[in-house]
This record gives sequence, structure tokens and C-alpha cells, in this order.
Amino acid sequence: MTITGVVLLITCLNVGNMLLARATARQKEMAIRVAMGARRGRLVRQLLTEAFLLFALGGLGGALVAERSVRLLLRVSSTQWPLGFSLDLDWRVLSFTAVIALGAALLAGIFPAREALRQDPIRALRVGGDQDTQAASRLRSAFVVAQIAGAVVLLTGAGLFVRSLWEGVRIDPGFEADRVAAATINLPETEYSEERGRLLFTRLLEDVTRLPDVTSASIAMRRPIGVSLNPLRIEVPGFEPPAERPELVVDANAIDKAYLATLDIPILRGRDFLSSDDRGPPVVIVNETMAARFWRDRDPVGQQFFVDGDAVQVVGVAADSRHLIQDDAPMAHFYVPLAQNYSPRVQLLVRSDNNPLALRSQIQAAIDGLDPSLPPIHLVTPRETINASLVPQRVAASVTATLGLIGLLLAALGVYGIVVHAVGRRTKEIGIRMALGSSATAAVGLVLSAGMKLVIGGVVLGTALSLAAAPLLRSFLVGVHPADPLTIGTVIATFLTVASIACYLPARRATKIDPTTTLRWE
Repeated sequence: MTITGVVLLITCLNVGNMLLARATARQKEMAIRVAMGARRGRLVRQLLTEAFLLFALGGLGGALVAERSVRLLLRVSSTQWPLGFSLDLDWRVLSFTAVIALGAALLAGIFPAREALRQDPIRALRVGGDQDTQAASRLRSAFVVAQIAGAVVLLTGAGLFVRSLWEGVRIDPGFEADRVAAATINLPETEYSEERGRLLFTRLLEDVTRLPDVTSASIAMRRPIGVSLNPLRIEVPGFEPPAERPELVVDANAIDKAYLATLDIPILRGRDFLSSDDRGPPVVIVNETMAARFWRDRDPVGQQFFVDGDAVQVVGVAADSRHLIQDDAPMAHFYVPLAQNYSPRVQLLVRSDNNPLALRSQIQAAIDGLDPSLPPIHLVTPRETINASLVPQRVAASVTATLGLIGLLLAALGVYGIVVHAVGRRTKEIGIRMALGSSATAAVGLVLSAGMKLVIGGVVLGTALSLAAAPLLRSFLVGVHPADPLTIGTVIATFLTVASIACYLPARRATKIDPTTTLRWE
């Protein structure tokens, strides 16, 4: 909604600038009509009608484009998992769009109309009707600067989302993500007691492990990576938490003995879970980050801490891996034996040297052999989980990139229009300069410098707004800092290049001004 608002604001500023230029160009006509008895209110209504007509035609065209764009967006952002929301256009969406378009037309037309209402008919007739008032000139410049700033904000957001999507696709989770597949097994609690559920899981692992293409198999309470955590409150003896965050909350997962080996996560110190841990005292394995954070220079193996008030002992330290897609730095994490923490809903993980997804029918047959009433499984790799979780980033990148290019085009048109207007207003001045010996290059530089001052002002303002708003995107970005210098630098360079072209093209007209003809007409 915010992105759409920025585009709408840029559009309003562009149309308002155009209407303001049109009102200025028609000062003489309006002055004559006022002198002949036309009411100023009628002239204002005429300008507002023009604005409403422009937005009505644009809104109709936009609705047609939107209907096609939604289909394209669904194809670009396609995923085998349902999105959980509809992108179909209906009468409510179109009605809302129509109301917004009418409001935008009023906003875009009211300032030029107000400026036309303030014109002095006598002055307009005396100066020829093509000169800006000081207020109109400042308003037009402010419109252009605001357009440029809004376009810079859009392009920066688009760049951050595109880079985030690129970094997300290239995520290294710290474990085997391509040759392992996971499926959810959910036992109905009304039919399965804890004892019967444990027995089914044990037999299922034995049957799946014996399949020809299976290298190893394991079960865990949660998948190795996702978009949510399983935070548990802990207390570590000897560790003083910071005063602003007195509660220690750490992510955790319940796993079986083969889990770390299946994912190829090495044990750095201590040992893995053993069969003797199934009914022994509570034990845990911590990752590197947790070991370094809570025990620092001490060996964590053999240390005790408390999980929700229950004492547990550290028996091993595993290598860091990524558990939350959105987090760039490794987080503190620990594992508990699944045998000590039964759950009727588990994740079956299967590793194969070939394509693990090709094992679906064999795994399903093994499940059906134990209980054909269980629902069919859906087998996915961690890499597919990562890609599916990037759907918001993919949609955001597509939408913001498209709207950012639209914003860039609108801002470039605004710059082009104001430079064209400047060349027209300064024709006499440029003619006199060239008659006095000024070169064509100097004439181009004179007009170009005025346009580029607005461009640079808009870029500076837009960059400042982007840096201020960027932290709001932090939760949507993967592997990219909100104030990413590469993205911001690329946006600035792109915009300065496009704006320079938009300034230069009309500025070249100054080189074709004939001083003799200009002075004769003036």
C-alpha cells in the first residue's frame, strides 16, 4: 500500500506539473476570458475537469493492465504451495481504485487551479501570457524535486528486494539442503498413544532406511530451516543476561540420533545422542554460537543449564547452521533428544545420493504398509522450503521493480517537461547571449545546470528518505542490510544517468535558437 501511495504521489505531481505549465501557457487566453466576463470559478472547473479526464482515462487503462499483470505476477511468483490469499480483481478493488483516482485528480488539479485563480489579468495581457509567477515557478520546482525523491525511494526499495531475493536463492544453510527431503507425518492423537506412536516411528525409520537409494533417514520435531522459531526460556548458571533483556530465550529442536549425520552437520566437541540417552537424564547438544555466547572460554561439554526450570546437561557442540531464513548471523540453538520429547507430529528426513524427491512413492508405500489411513505425504527439500519462503520477497521484488521503473519514467518526464518549459521561457535570454557571442555549448550548460540542480536536490532528498525508511524493511530482507551501499549507489547512478539524458535532450534545443529571429519576434 505504501509503495502504491508513492507511485500515486509521483503521478499526481507529474499531472499537477503538467496542468500548472498548461495554466501558465494559457494565461493570456484566461486573462482575455476574464476581461470578457468569464468567472474565475468556471476557469478553475475547466482545469479540474482536465485533471479528472486524465485520471479517468489513466485509471481505465491501469485496470486493464492490472488484470493482465496479476496473471503474470502469479506465474513469476509461482510456488507449489498455496499462497493462502487471492489476487483476483473484483468490484471492490476497482471501486477503491476509482475513488483513489478521483481523489488524486482533485489533488493534482487543485494547485494549478489555485494558481490560475491568483493570476492578474492585466499583468498577463501586458507580459504576453507566457511568464511564470514566482510562486508558480517555485511550485513547479518543488513538484519535480518531490517526483525525483519519490522515484529514488521506489528504486531503492526495488533494489533492496531484488538483492534480497538474489541473496536468498544463494543461501548457504550450513547443512545438506539439496540431497535431503522432508515429509510431515502427523499421527491422530485419538488413535495413537505415545507408546504406539513411538513404535510406528521406529518401524518407519527401519523400513525407509532399507530402501535402495536411501543413504540415511531420521525424524525431528521441526524441519531444519523455516520462517519461525521454537523459542524456549533458559537459565545458564554463571551467565548474567543484559539488563534490557533479562529473559534468555533460545531456539531449539527435538531430533533423533541420525539427524545431524543425515544433514551432514558435524559434531565439533563431545558426542552425538546415543540410544542410552532415550531414557537417561536430560541431555542437549548446543551449537557453536550458543557455546561461545554462554560459556565463552569454558568447555560447554559437561555444563548444565535449565530449560523451563528443568536441568539439562550439554553432551556435545554441533557446527552452526541456519534455522531461520531471515537471519543473516547464526543464532544460539540447541537440540534435545526426540526420544525424551515425544510429539505425534514429526518431520521425516531422508537423504539420498540421487534425487531424494524420486523416493516419494517408495516412502508412501512404506507408510501405507504400516497404516494406510494416514494422509499422503508431501516431500520437499530444504532448498524448496527456502525458495517457497521467499515468495514475499519475490512478489515484492516484482512489484517494486515494476513500480520503481514507472516512477523513474514519470520523474524523467517531469524533468524533461520542466527543462522544455525553461528553454521556452528563456528563449529571449539565450538569443541575447548568443547574439553577444556566447557559444551553443554555454547555452546548453545554462539550461542543463538549472535542470540538474533540481535533479541533485531530489536525489539527495530521496536518498535521505530511503535511508530513514529502509529499517522498516529489515524483516523482509535476506542477506542484505537495509542501508546497502551497493544498492543505494546503483540507484543514484541510474537516476543521475536517466535524469541527465532527460535534461540534455530538451537543452539541445537551445543550440538551434536563431538570435536574429528570436530578437525580431521579441
